[in-house]
Order: sequence, then C-alpha cells, then structure tokens
Amino acid sequence: MATALFLLVTGAVALTVTNLGTVLGLVGATGSTAVTYILPGAIYYRLHPHSHPLRYIAALQFVVGCCITPIALTFIFV
Repeated sequence: MATALFLLVTGAVALTVTNLGTVLGLVGATGSTAVTYILPGAIYYRLHPHSHPLRYIAALQFVVGCCITPIALTFIFV
C-alpha cells in the first residue's frame, strides 16, 4: 500500500511540475533536513533513555528539524 501511494504521488509530481529545479528543491528541503536534523535527534533520543542534557538537546534538534522542513517547503513554493 505504501509503495503504491509513493508511486502515485511521485507520478503526480512528475506530471505536474515543469521545472526540474523545483523537484530538486523538494528533495533537498525534505531529505537533507531529515538526514541532518530530524533523524540524528530522534535516534539519539531513542538510544539514550536516561535523562541528561544531551537527550534534551537531541529532542530540541528533532523539533527544530520538524519546523525547518515546512518553512523550507514554503520558500520553494512561494
């Protein structure tokens, strides 16, 4: 089901977008933010269950990444 949804969404994007730069901007805005902010923060938070300052910094990094992604996507489309 997830694969079919992924194919439908990517197919719709491919048919509607006329500029490849927009597609690359989408990939960069979502992929790089996920790799540099969201995933490291989430993984560190899950792997270190004991309460200490670095765990809270990792949670903050995750939240910041979740805020950066929609902001970056907004700048692409506006």
